[in-house]
Amino acid sequence: MAECKVCEAVVALIDAEIGLANVTVAVIGHAVMSLCKVLGGAIVQKECDFVVEHLESIVSWLKEGMNKTQVCERLNLC
Repeated sequence: MAECKVCEAVVALIDAEIGLANVTVAVIGHAVMSLCKVLGGAIVQKECDFVVEHLESIVSWLKEGMNKTQVCERLNLC
């Protein structure tokens, strides 16, 4: 399922970004949108917009110890 692969790639990026010092949700959102353009632009835009809309929850889940697959399953993308 393509949505799952896109979600997992984006969540992996978010996970890497939250490990950086002083990174904000806005900066992570910008990085996500940049990755989405590389992944397929308009083809994956719906999934990328959905992830950005839920970015704060995703960051919280990752900090709680969830992995990318668990996050994407919670978002119903996998």
